[in-house]
Amino acid sequence: MQNLKFSTQEELKQFFRARVKHLHPDRGGDAEEYLRFLEWYKRALGALEKEEKIRILKKYVPRGNSFYRLQEFSIKEIALAETVELYLPLRERPCPDCEGSGQHLKGVKETCKNCQGKGLLTLFKGTQCVTFPCSFCKGRGMVYKEVCPACLGRGKVKEEEKVRVKLPPGLREGDILFIPGSLYDTKWDFYLEVTLKRHPYWYLSGDRLICELKIPFYEILLKETISVETLEGIEEIPTRLFTTGESVILKERGPFLRENGSIKRGDLVIFLKPVFPEKLSAKAMSYLEKAIKYMEV
Repeated sequence: MQNLKFSTQEELKQFFRARVKHLHPDRGGDAEEYLRFLEWYKRALGALEKEEKIRILKKYVPRGNSFYRLQEFSIKEIALAETVELYLPLRERPCPDCEGSGQHLKGVKETCKNCQGKGLLTLFKGTQCVTFPCSFCKGRGMVYKEVCPACLGRGKVKEEEKVRVKLPPGLREGDILFIPGSLYDTKWDFYLEVTLKRHPYWYLSGDRLICELKIPFYEILLKETISVETLEGIEEIPTRLFTTGESVILKERGPFLRENGSIKRGDLVIFLKPVFPEKLSAKAMSYLEKAIKYMEV
């Protein structure tokens, strides 16, 4: 069960309806296996519901409380719609710089005129005397003229926590990854603008992954295969496929994307770019000329 993958809730529900008929105890199925299947289905459905709430937006249009920032991903994480670890500000705590006051404690200040710098006020009622903190300076005896630069006067700062997020298929650089705060019982939603880590020879173009491979020209002549890094790892591609100068296309080996409610994969397109030396020594030139004569024979 753990290896089964479903793109949508409907796919999962269809599998559930077909499978549960055979496992039900009233139809001769094992009761323990039936209960395990129900528990697995509940977890799988919950995971899909969570994934479908995370959406791709083309522009940042915040509604209500929101948190925005640039978020960097690798091309592989985006292409394979992987589950990634993110640090999101899920909770608030008193600002340590201003002790929750919202004031710049190291900034410009003056003596509180309300309590004359004592921080306390005294109220007499008959023979009774009541002392309480000054509400104007909050018991500090000083009035601060500037807001705290760390929390901008709010008195609270957001605290980050590590979460695991399944990236939706089709996410691209410049898109907004929308994560509703309700997934983490948080009062604000998250808008993460996608940026990509530069890769030595990969880049995404629409539904294709482009691989521009630079190798010394002599390897094309001497080697039977060329090592190419794909999304699944290093693979050996026959050199003869590159001798025509055309690109090599590996069908459905590119990025995942969602199309018409289902998940599909684009292609991996490999361009081979031979690297030639800027200069050749006399000895190297001599050997190259001899090699050319042998090839002509």
